Amino acid sequence: MTAIAISADGSRVYVAKRNRLEEWNARSGTLTQTLLQGKAGVLVSASESNLFDAPPHP
Repeated sequence: MTAIAISADGSRVYVAKRNRLEEWNARSGTLTQTLLQGKAGVLVSASESNLFDAPPHP
């Protein structure tokens, strides 16, 4: 099951898949992946920048 949400201003897109949450920031062009582990909800984050060639936002 996959869930998708878009922020009110359209600058961020969130995708939830099983035990992973992905956030794409259109302003900075970064993608952040968060792994959700176990029932306690322990978060392990990894971030990769400049995956998209987004222009700088004023």
